Amino acid sequence: MSDIESVRVGKLEWQSDISPKKMTWQEAKDYAASLGDGWRLPTRTELLTLVDDTKYDPASSVFPNCPSEWFWTSTLRACSSSYAWSVDFYSGYAYDGYVVSASISRVRCVR
Repeated sequence: MSDIESVRVGKLEWQSDISPKKMTWQEAKDYAASLGDGWRLPTRTELLTLVDDTKYDPASSVFPNCPSEWFWTSTLRACSSSYAWSVDFYSGYAYDGYVVSASISRVRCVR
């Protein structure tokens, strides 16, 4: 899909629109892969670059209309691959969620 609108921030290109629904971590990975052209889930470090520590609800200056919800990253917790990091765009906090459960979050892909 080459018609995806995007915003460049530094060396990364971010999907302007978010996933159409909340999804599990595996669904999020599948969604990113379905976009083609190198789109993928961001790492925790990459997604945190969109957080503006001086803002909340949403905690982003790059995407001021970003929903104040949790967004998945591709980064697994170091001590357990059963948990992946996500970032809350209400507060800007990162937290790990259980990937094999029904935990659901939004997705904003990067390349």
